[in-house]
Amino acid sequence: MYVRIYRYHIHPDNEAAFRTLQVKADRIYRKHGDFKAHYLKSESDSTLWLEVHTFADRAACDAVSAGVDGDPEGFGLIDQFLALVDPAHPGYTEENFTLEFGFE
Repeated sequence: MYVRIYRYHIHPDNEAAFRTLQVKADRIYRKHGDFKAHYLKSESDSTLWLEVHTFADRAACDAVSAGVDGDPEGFGLIDQFLALVDPAHPGYTEENFTLEFGFE
């Protein structure tokens, strides 16, 4: 399993628009491959979110990313997202992980 985690801050006034944008982004991403997306909101910071995408492997992640990058519907998604980020905490971080082991 391959995991991509984004960390960012969304101002509470922008949450409805954020959720709407993520529904649109999810539809676009799913056109280009299989993945799961989870959105985690911090209990201690009302603006802090983690977005967790899981893929079968790195190749699946790369295929979805390439598809979205070349999809006209995907153009401008990042700009729309960045417009919703809390100005007190601009930008976002992205980290990639490979699952080594786990328990269920």
